[in-house]
Amino acid sequence: MNRYERNTGIFSRYTHDEHNANTISNNIINRLTIDKEGSLWIGTQNGGLDNLDIKKKVFTHHAHSQSDANSIGDDNVRTVFTDSQDNVWVGTSNAGLSLFDRKSNRFIKFQYKAPGSSAVSGSNVICIIENNKDELWVGAQEDGLYLFDKKDRSFHRFKHEDNPVNSISSNTIYSLNKDEAGKLWIGTENGGLSIFDTYSNRFYNYRHDEVDNNSINGNSIYGICRDRLGNMWLGAFSGGLNLFKKTTASFQVYKHNASPSSLSNDYVLALYEDKENDIWVGTDGGGLWCQMRWPHRRERVCARRVPARSRLSPVSRRSRR
Repeated sequence: MNRYERNTGIFSRYTHDEHNANTISNNIINRLTIDKEGSLWIGTQNGGLDNLDIKKKVFTHHAHSQSDANSIGDDNVRTVFTDSQDNVWVGTSNAGLSLFDRKSNRFIKFQYKAPGSSAVSGSNVICIIENNKDELWVGAQEDGLYLFDKKDRSFHRFKHEDNPVNSISSNTIYSLNKDEAGKLWIGTENGGLSIFDTYSNRFYNYRHDEVDNNSINGNSIYGICRDRLGNMWLGAFSGGLNLFKKTTASFQVYKHNASPSSLSNDYVLALYEDKENDIWVGTDGGGLWCQMRWPHRRERVCARRVPARSRLSPVSRRSRR
């Protein structure tokens, strides 16, 4: 894990040390989120869930234990999310959705079973976002999209159907976000972008079209970011950075080229907007790239790269109201 000090341009690295318990539990980071107290929650691959008290610089580890039913269900934590009530939700690759109860220091697990079936679905949770204070959207690997009711602890499932009319475009969901109108933006694997209108209960799908230069540039969407101006940014795997234009319902694409200020790599994995309205882009093979914007200037004006094979693990942010 890397911490970047923007004022100095210096990175601080946090790495696992098997001889030091006060280090990160694994060097592969899937997701980061910060709670209201300023603690950093870290979802690792095969190292469980870590919590870093940033001020005290103390790590707390949460690992799966077969002898403890209240431990985290799986050590491959694919996502971690803090909701508007500061609850910590965890998605793992084999144990589905969990809520961490801070008072009792235990994990409460939730898994979906289709009506009339004893089989468990949605065990591989990739992404989580809040719909409202009582509901979560949950994206899964090969099992579709779920709406989870926190009050009655029930799931409603949306799956891709053979008939594409009013169906989500793929059953593998990589990223989720909401636009200013409350519509849900869904980044899928090989299905492009699906937008779900929660009022009409209808899906609108956008896929790459080789003969349409204004179409989305890629069908695997790993990151979705809504900036403070209401623009929607999408990161495509091999398709670069895509900006959705609301007025024309078309996409403006930023890709890597010979210019030193261009996007560092077209394999975009994560997006994040900071308090200065700059968009940070984590890539696979091109390190970290920043699109800087000044007031009244929305186009790319310069780029900053980290010359290393690093990825930006997205820091989730509660949706602004």
